[in-house]
Parts: sequence; structure tokens; C-alpha cells
Amino acid sequence: ADPNFSEKTGINEKNIKFLSGLMPSYCAEHPQDLCPTGKVLAPDGSTTSKQLEKAVRSFGDKSEIRMGTQVVDLVFENGRVIGAVIMDVKTKETKKVRARNGV
Repeated sequence: ADPNFSEKTGINEKNIKFLSGLMPSYCAEHPQDLCPTGKVLAPDGSTTSKQLEKAVRSFGDKSEIRMGTQVVDLVFENGRVIGAVIMDVKTKETKKVRARNGV
């Protein structure tokens, strides 16, 4: 594991706790989850964010999570997705990134 992963990606306990307040729960069968926000992200490792972080770490230097960006379009070649157009949410600058083995 990369000891600088948290610094490189911005994924840390503080950010996960902040984001957890913004995410819907998608568990409508429980009465507490009928409110517009939920508890999908939690720093205990049982959540989608921790699973994503674990998956990214398993690929080592071959994958990354880009904080502060959003996917605004997909790049196609011969009918296949080969990358994405990402936008920096602060500067609104876009650029194409190529992907291998998944977008």
C-alpha cells in the first residue's frame, strides 16, 4: 500500500465524514432512511467509498481517484468506451483521459 495514498487522493476520515452527510442512503425499507440524506459513506470500512478505495489500492499505480473532478462525457472509439472527458470543478477546464481495462 502507498503510504501517501491519502495525501495524493484526498481520501481521509474527515472527507469521508463530510461526504456521508451529502449522500442518499438508498435503503428506503428502513424508516430512518426515508429522509432525503442518509449514511451511505461511513469511515468504518463497510461502505461504497471504502470499497472503492480498496479496489483502487489493489491496482497500485495503474489506477487513481481524481478528487475535484467530474466525468462530463465518455470518449468512444469504434463503438467502445476508451476514456472519459473530465472537468475540474473549480476551473471548469476539461480534458480527455484514456482508460484501459475500465472507465
